[in-house]
Amino acid sequence: KRKKDGVKLKWEVLRKGQRPTYTIIYRFNSYKPENFEDGRNLLAVVPWTGEENYTFVDKTAKPGETYTYVLAMSNRVHVGSLLSNARTVK
Repeated sequence: KRKKDGVKLKWEVLRKGQRPTYTIIYRFNSYKPENFEDGRNLLAVVPWTGEENYTFVDKTAKPGETYTYVLAMSNRVHVGSLLSNARTVK
């Protein structure tokens, strides 16, 4: 959701049992997420703090630009989850 200070992302960690160690946030400058191996598309790594609900504000998002965000969870040995559904913000 676009806010005055950037794009606000919200997500929940729903998995029971083994929890992720961190969330990886990817941002793409288009409608279609491509090339997850390109480090320029990695926006942030958010550590798991034991909470179920998380927020992150992308303060580098420029007004008027279109961005697509995708999240992935990873555990302490860097084994990642499936990617989240892509969310596009205009």
